[in-house]
Amino acid sequence: GGSPVQIAIAEQSDIRESVDQEAQTRLPRTHRITMPFASRLNEIELVEGQAVEQGEVVCQVVMRDLDNELAEAQAAVDRLSRSIDESQDVSVEQSTHAQALSFVESMVNTVAAADARAEAGKAQLKFATERLERIRQLGSSGATSQDEIDRAQLEYEQSLSSFRQDSLTSEAVRSIEAATKLLPRMVQDFISRKELGTKVLLKQKDEAEARLRQIELRKQRGTMTSPIQGVVLSRAIENEQFVQAGTELLTLGDLSLIELESEV
Repeated sequence: GGSPVQIAIAEQSDIRESVDQEAQTRLPRTHRITMPFASRLNEIELVEGQAVEQGEVVCQVVMRDLDNELAEAQAAVDRLSRSIDESQDVSVEQSTHAQALSFVESMVNTVAAADARAEAGKAQLKFATERLERIRQLGSSGATSQDEIDRAQLEYEQSLSSFRQDSLTSEAVRSIEAATKLLPRMVQDFISRKELGTKVLLKQKDEAEARLRQIELRKQRGTMTSPIQGVVLSRAIENEQFVQAGTELLTLGDLSLIELESEV
């Protein structure tokens, strides 16, 4: 007799095997969200395992202080801009300079007129002096009356007084002329000082604008967004508090890139 056997119909199929072994998971890359600068940080509401979208706001500093700094910096720029506009406007000074030049020209003419009057008075005095001398000589010989001598003496005194007055006037006008000639230079010096002051204001405005740009950049950096679509792996800060620059706040990762490592 033969031995019994099992008979089966052969068919094509997959052979499946499984291995039960410990393994480690890892992400090839994680993304750390850190504090960009020392400031007060708002409460972070995200928790570990929560999904985040790329570009989603994940952390934000308290903006009140930055808004105050920004307003102060903008006010400084605006104030310097107004000061520069006032400093660059020299229309009043230029008008004053033109008036000073005209005044100088007028004083030159006034001095010339005063000198001419003094010269005329000098000639008049010379004539009165010579006439008085002639009449006195005639009077000593009895050829003229005492009244004529007195009139000549009066004319001499009047001519002398007028000459002295004209001489004093001429000297006074010359002194005024000397002072007047300083006015155009003084006005021009003032314009030059304003131009120098404008350069200082322009430099100060550049510095103020640089500070304004820095605060604007800090405000932009103060709103931190997720660079990826992923999940929160860890959260180091929770409640609102003052945080130093560089402090780690969140760690994010993309779980679709997770890797398994195991010895088989």
